[in-house]
Amino acid sequence: MVALWGTAFTGTKLTLAYGEPFTLLFWRCAVTAAAMLAVSLAARASWPKDPRIIAWTACVGLFVHGIFLSGSYFAVDRGISTGLVALISALQPLLTAVLAIPILNERISVRQLMGLGVGLAGVALVVANKVSLDDDQMIGAAIAFLAPLGLTLGFLIQKRYALEVDLRTGMTIQFAAATAIFAILASGFESMEVRLTLEFLLVQGWLSFGVSAGAIAITYFMIRNDAIAKVSSLFYLVPPIVSITGYFLFGETFGILAIVGMVIALAGVMMVKRS
Repeated sequence: MVALWGTAFTGTKLTLAYGEPFTLLFWRCAVTAAAMLAVSLAARASWPKDPRIIAWTACVGLFVHGIFLSGSYFAVDRGISTGLVALISALQPLLTAVLAIPILNERISVRQLMGLGVGLAGVALVVANKVSLDDDQMIGAAIAFLAPLGLTLGFLIQKRYALEVDLRTGMTIQFAAATAIFAILASGFESMEVRLTLEFLLVQGWLSFGVSAGAIAITYFMIRNDAIAKVSSLFYLVPPIVSITGYFLFGETFGILAIVGMVIALAGVMMVKRS
């Protein structure tokens, strides 16, 4: 699951060379929605009948796929490094742990809180050498904070209101809702032009099927069967994955400090998972 999420940031950077953010997100969500609809129909999966559950499920899509992805895409598009976007997104586990107490009545132990803090410190070390902002990038950094907020709220709603919804039909509803929003935004603010190449199709296909369908499904399955704070702690391992991927694809280097940070982040996750 962590490896799949890690490739999302790299894929975002690659695809932004071929189109504008809302347009890319429209096609990404549309393709995933169509695929999940086909899977749901083929499997004759059950659909939620309660309008309130359907509405909550759509809200999950708007937060997880709408706000989270918009924050990530626009931050990278404004020149923010994938490492910094990954670091900002790594605030999600701590934010989730805090909000899960009043919203889900989950009990967070002192050891878990310590583990979350250790994990965040490790993440900071991993990307410390990549954090550099000028005045023009401040807006991008501010937009990036939408990512952990959207992901946190989406996961909490999924856990509280849409937990029993079939993953296949639930994801179809979520991606359909996100597709509708991105269609409006892309047509209203962008040209909706995409430069089609083999590289773009391969990366965009991976983002639609490998990340949006695969990683999301695995994450929801884990949320259904475990405390959300424990599941979210795994996201501390995403920035190290992004750093390693960036090294091989973009020639981005990382030193001893980053390696130490990876080990510390892993230690923090282990503290949370064993509590």
